[in-house]
Amino acid sequence: MVVILTRNSVRNEWVNVEMGAAFGLHKLITPVVSDLDSRKLPSIVRALQVVRYDRVGAYFKELGKRVERTSSHIDLSVPELRGTDSTYEVRVANEFNFRRIVFDRHPKVQGPFRPDFAIPSSRKPRFFVEARGNLTKESSVGWLNYNIRSIRSSYPRVKMIVISRRLTANTRRLLSKYWNYVFADSEIDDLTELLRSSQELQE
Repeated sequence: MVVILTRNSVRNEWVNVEMGAAFGLHKLITPVVSDLDSRKLPSIVRALQVVRYDRVGAYFKELGKRVERTSSHIDLSVPELRGTDSTYEVRVANEFNFRRIVFDRHPKVQGPFRPDFAIPSSRKPRFFVEARGNLTKESSVGWLNYNIRSIRSSYPRVKMIVISRRLTANTRRLLSKYWNYVFADSEIDDLTELLRSSQELQE
């Protein structure tokens, strides 16, 4: 994905939404910067390989040469997202990117269970967030509660959060026994506000 960033577009809501979606899908993003000081770029953009507008021709020429050299090894198939959980996880990642919440996807943690997000990072987590498309069945809740207990002893100060597109009053009650916060999809603004407030206190 190539994004043209100017003084105007860098503040455009839809440009940031599209970049957030690409981040959530782990797409390669190439920002092309014009009439903009690199110091004013969002932090998530500064971490990428930024191409100046006056060098974009040379950049794509070199990229074309690389493609020619490696074309026989390139997999051009488009991966599909399968299942409601993976699709919903992307939706939550897009929200985090749009709200400028710093996170790691699928962090490596001690124990067999790997949450979807560590905030702000897997090295110094303050929150673990699990995003689930459907938590209306008690069996799914029981599996989640069992797994979150398995890592609590290793991360006693980390707050555990679960958000789901579908919850019932009973599954919310069962989750609340082991998770610090339980959010329905309609409460995603409350979740991001909680995370933003914590992030701002650390800055």
